[in-house]
Amino acid sequence: MKRLFWLLCLVVGFSSVQAQQVLYTPASDFDLRNGTTAVVGKAAGRIYTFRGDGDGYFLDAWNDSMLPVATVILDFLPQKIYDSYFAVSGDSITMLYQYLDGRDLYLYGAVLDGDGRLLRRPLRLDQKRTGFLGGADYYSYNAADSKRKLMAYSISDDSRELGVTAVVMNADLSGIRRTSNTLKRDGNLLASKPVLTNAGELLIPVRQATGRRDQYDALMLVRFPETSRTPELTYLPLAEDVYVEEPFLRTAPQDGKLYLAAFYTNRRNGNPDGILFVGLDPGTYTTFRKLQVPFDDRLRAMTGERSLRNAFANQHLRQLIIKNDGGFVVVSEENYVSYRTAYTPGWGYYSFYGPFMGGPQVREYFYNDILAVSVGADGVMEWPAFIRKEQYSQEDGGLFSSYAFINTGNSLGFLFNNFDRQRSSIGLVQVDDAGNQVSRRFGGDAEMPDWVPRSAKQISARELVVPCLLRKKVCFAKVQF
Repeated sequence: MKRLFWLLCLVVGFSSVQAQQVLYTPASDFDLRNGTTAVVGKAAGRIYTFRGDGDGYFLDAWNDSMLPVATVILDFLPQKIYDSYFAVSGDSITMLYQYLDGRDLYLYGAVLDGDGRLLRRPLRLDQKRTGFLGGADYYSYNAADSKRKLMAYSISDDSRELGVTAVVMNADLSGIRRTSNTLKRDGNLLASKPVLTNAGELLIPVRQATGRRDQYDALMLVRFPETSRTPELTYLPLAEDVYVEEPFLRTAPQDGKLYLAAFYTNRRNGNPDGILFVGLDPGTYTTFRKLQVPFDDRLRAMTGERSLRNAFANQHLRQLIIKNDGGFVVVSEENYVSYRTAYTPGWGYYSFYGPFMGGPQVREYFYNDILAVSVGADGVMEWPAFIRKEQYSQEDGGLFSSYAFINTGNSLGFLFNNFDRQRSSIGLVQVDDAGNQVSRRFGGDAEMPDWVPRSAKQISARELVVPCLLRKKVCFAKVQF
């Protein structure tokens, strides 16, 4: 009955926004303190989710109505794993996972069929030694757009050295290629999130400070070709007195070309003055397009900041969408972490899930407004759209903060929690191709579970699945656009 009650409330809340449909799975016992959960994706006509805690690890299969089809016990996994990753290719599921055994960190992979059954024994992909004092350098994961190639990697950028360890493989765990290399340069090096191309090349955007220590006035692409373990460097052209912040790289599904976006500033120790956009040929890595789109005072004033110079100080790029007409859309979010010593312990709706907070210092997490900016093929800003939100939490890593994102082709969807001391509710904002917004807020009743939007996954052109917590239980919501 509760599942039907939640569904009716949500359908009413969504009724005037293109009639989205929301369905919940039944809830399962779950301990957040030592548990992990993830949305796997859609394989063989089933929707798969993952959950695990002290009682074991499970792969749950659901039909399109989010009713249970099967539960697979993943008894091949060790007792404690870290940062698992799932990729669906065709009707098979690839799982990457890692675990510690003493001071050794192991990386493994497993391939399952459309029924969740192991196709063969898990395969060890890599192993490395951790430090004497702990603090394991865990692998991160990424996949090519095709999902047919995967990688696990760790990147350390310490002053003038960039250390890269990566394992690249096909989705069936064949063709494994391991890379370990250190790049040294004059001036500080700082890497951003890497990209794996459909051809199997590992690409890392790296900023370099050739002058002052904290001013990144050079931008390069560090490439590890599929046929070589030695990196190749391509410097991207920057105008004089242009300093780059957090470059975001992606391949375009339309033409397979590479595109990079970043905020830039014209001032030393300044805040963003505009958007840098670069297009690269994937064969030669030559630049075929370069734009600088400046921010004006009208856009700065829309942020609501008192100081226009600091208007975009804490905005971080999250998405880059390449439009069919040659233009693009960038999406960023205001996010920062602060520390203080005199504080009141966390309180509010989500405090049930927070750990006990004690000691002299507390971390505070802020996730505020989302900004979407559309730029035309001519390099002129078409429209900005601010999605307003305020999210604050303590000592939880921002678990319930940030947002889920879906690109349906007709609109961009942003789904996020509205933080409130009395109840949990969800905000949904859809932005069309002219920058117009439709906003709705739904939920807020005692029966509604707490959504974890930042862990959501788009599983089809118009479907998004979101993990949800309900005290000591977990379920999943499917939003159909």
